[in-house]
This record gives sequence, structure tokens and C-alpha cells, in this order.
Amino acid sequence: MNMTIAAMFLKSFRHFRDRECVVEGEKRLTYGEIERRVHRLATVFQSRGLQKENRVAILSANRQECIELEVAVRMR
Repeated sequence: MNMTIAAMFLKSFRHFRDRECVVEGEKRLTYGEIERRVHRLATVFQSRGLQKENRVAILSANRQECIELEVAVRMR
């Protein structure tokens, strides 16, 4: 099975909504919380004119925001 990271998260959002997805120090977020954040980002990207053919570069430390950005970019 050949799945992108974004595709794995999108599938996990449906199956594990109430389970912890990210633990970063004291911050803990469920798959459902990450999904809501991803949808908000995807909406912003679309409103700013980001299209499927566009390239997006992400420079980030290993943080939950990096996951959110990657999944949101794939949703557009």
C-alpha cells in the first residue's frame, strides 16, 4: 500500500477522532482537534488562491504545525 503522510492522517481523522494524535510537551491534541485545525488552514490556503499545481515549501522544526501544514496543503 502506497500512502502519503497526508493520506494516512486524513484516514486516521475518521477512525481515531477522540484519540491522542500529537503530544508536544504539555500540549496534547486529538485527531479531531488536528482535523479542525487542518480544515481551517486549507480554507485559508484556498482563499489566498493556492491551487493544486502550486508548489509549497515548508521549513519547520519537528512540531505539530508541520503535520497540519502538510495535510492542509494536500487537501486543496
